[in-house]
Amino acid sequence: MGCGDACPYHLGKRYEDWKLEDPAGKGVAEVPPVRDEIRTRIEELIGSLLSREPLDIPVQG
Repeated sequence: MGCGDACPYHLGKRYEDWKLEDPAGKGVAEVPPVRDEIRTRIEELIGSLLSREPLDIPVQG
């Protein structure tokens, strides 16, 4: 989430790297827009995950 750390890459995984303004040291009025941006991105992510078609993978058993 914009931390700059290198994350290990795993095939088949979806990675999101959101470039967000760091609210540290900002005034109280500058934090809500960052919070709102995070909320919007989470809602969009949930919507995109819920709208994906399930994979048709046979279950062995």
